[in-house]
Amino acid sequence: MPLPLVILIVVAGLSGLAAAGIVPRLGIPSGTGPALRFALGTVAAAGVVLGGLAYLVRGDGPLVDADRAVSVWARDHATTFTDHGVTAVTRLGGTWVVAALGTVLAVAAWRRGMRAAAPFLAVVIVGNNLATNGVKALADRARPALEPVAQTLGPSFPSGHTSAAASFFAAAALVLGARAGRNRRALLAGAAVAAATAVACTRVLRAVHWLSDVAAGLVLGWAWFALCAAALGGRLLRGAADGREPGTRARAVAAPGAGS
Repeated sequence: MPLPLVILIVVAGLSGLAAAGIVPRLGIPSGTGPALRFALGTVAAAGVVLGGLAYLVRGDGPLVDADRAVSVWARDHATTFTDHGVTAVTRLGGTWVVAALGTVLAVAAWRRGMRAAAPFLAVVIVGNNLATNGVKALADRARPALEPVAQTLGPSFPSGHTSAAASFFAAAALVLGARAGRNRRALLAGAAVAAATAVACTRVLRAVHWLSDVAAGLVLGWAWFALCAAALGGRLLRGAADGREPGTRARAVAAPGAGS
């Protein structure tokens, strides 16, 4: 197997395994004061990271040098096979794909009695898109010049595909895991992080984004999800609890990792 695809699989797999072990242990219930404080802290930290990255990419320091080196490596190791594989994965973060998957998930959740899933997913998807485009406009960073099509795609920082994948798949994991046990929630969290990381890798391997762009996209997407989960996740979980057998509501509302 070509080296770029090996790296994509390894990085995404390790990220997913780490998330599966860490996220369910956070134990932060949604819709509570502590959850909101956690989310606001996450957003503040994300703002610092995004601001730091935006400042560093404006110059010619080590971060920019690393961006260039990774892009050149990706171009030098690209093959027709890797291009097909990378293109297939990168579509998971596309606007229309995310919107379609979100619609299907919202309808399925509605039919299961989870009425809050649709507005929750809508806020996650639309809000992330607005936030990402806002940061793009402010940063106005040029894309890598190694791939001609990249120059037609608008500002580079942060990666929109990456932030969309990070926020949506995390939200999907929360919705799908609302009535699940701890092990299934761990698997869903791991899959969500692995999918977002895989999309991030493909944006760099396709030479349409710098490495720092996708790092910023992950930070932004997960921070936006954390805020939405803390603000709206409690209602989502209460709706899921209403569909359980009597006596299980309290456990559902306090499910570990619900606001992460």
